[in-house]
Amino acid sequence: MSVADLARPMRYAEIRGEVVAFERYETLAWVNQLAHEYTGADFTRGTEGDPRDKVAIRVDAWTAQG
Repeated sequence: MSVADLARPMRYAEIRGEVVAFERYETLAWVNQLAHEYTGADFTRGTEGDPRDKVAIRVDAWTAQG
């Protein structure tokens, strides 16, 4: 998985590994739980019924720049 900073394209993080768990959520319950942990509020984008996926990766290697 890689994540890039759109404001600074040379800044990124990359994770390599194996997917060890995969869960699909049809509600915003898990997304809201995560949003509360980081922002203290409900997730404000998306609608109930839009599927969300939670993927756990066993990290074998990672790299980052910027």
